[in-house]
Amino acid sequence: MARKLHHIRSVADYNAIVGAETEHPLVSVVCYDELPAMRDSVNRYDIYGIFLRDDRQSRLVYGSATYDYEAGTLICVAPGQVGGDEERGQGPSIRGWGLLFAPDFIRGTHIEAEMKQFRYFAYSSREALLMTADERQTIIGCLRRMRDEMRRPQDDASRPILLSLLELILQYCRRFYARQFTDQARRQGDGQRGGPADLLTRFEQLLTRYYDEGRQAAQGIPTVRYCAQELCLSPNYFGDLIRETTGKSASHTIRDFVLDLAKSRLVSGLSVVDTAYSLGFNYPHHFTHAFKQRFGMLPSDYQKGAK
Repeated sequence: MARKLHHIRSVADYNAIVGAETEHPLVSVVCYDELPAMRDSVNRYDIYGIFLRDDRQSRLVYGSATYDYEAGTLICVAPGQVGGDEERGQGPSIRGWGLLFAPDFIRGTHIEAEMKQFRYFAYSSREALLMTADERQTIIGCLRRMRDEMRRPQDDASRPILLSLLELILQYCRRFYARQFTDQARRQGDGQRGGPADLLTRFEQLLTRYYDEGRQAAQGIPTVRYCAQELCLSPNYFGDLIRETTGKSASHTIRDFVLDLAKSRLVSGLSVVDTAYSLGFNYPHHFTHAFKQRFGMLPSDYQKGAK
């Protein structure tokens, strides 16, 4: 049976589905605990959403797949994304909070210009923020203040205050995700499957296999997006976790792996041009530039010195 998809064009559309009152045309703060029984729904969003879920569901939809998630998580969606719960008639009670805001609410503000720094909007639902009790209360406190502000008589200060509270929530989410990455990097069980050390091992194995199988001949140097997909992570989450764990970006990690391979091939006697093409570079001068940038010498000079 085809999935029924609700198109959420505005905060009012979302409020109509969950049974919440629309108190502002561009922003909505929803406390699910205060709502009557809700319909489950899968939604395509034209707006931003931040959902703090205090219940536990096992059929949360994100894109074309379904995932488990734990109670006490925070999940974000951006315009163009799909998310929600499969419709099953009278679904289980949803608990927690939701913050919805339209792109027009931040249009022309510094928040719009800075949205790219809030990379977690491009994470998948299985990469949800697992908040501590204190972090949860911090977010809820901000949401309560936003809702209180929307219920006050509107004046010249209303929109700036709401924007300030929204930015505060966005910054807190970024801070809490950084904490989560740090916790993962420091986890005692790093060697266990799923830990950062395991991710780095699988990342290196993926790159090794990529070149062992000769995929670079047709696909070129592996991209961050390709590696993230093969490791079942979103590109943003994968990149942020690699940076937090290693101190350098995923793209630099790939580059360093490839250039270390280059050294071995140059020492074997392969020409600079053939080495470049064998590694997936489209142009030899791109390889030469990358090699000199990494090692401080031309590949031809390295090859001469290695003889």
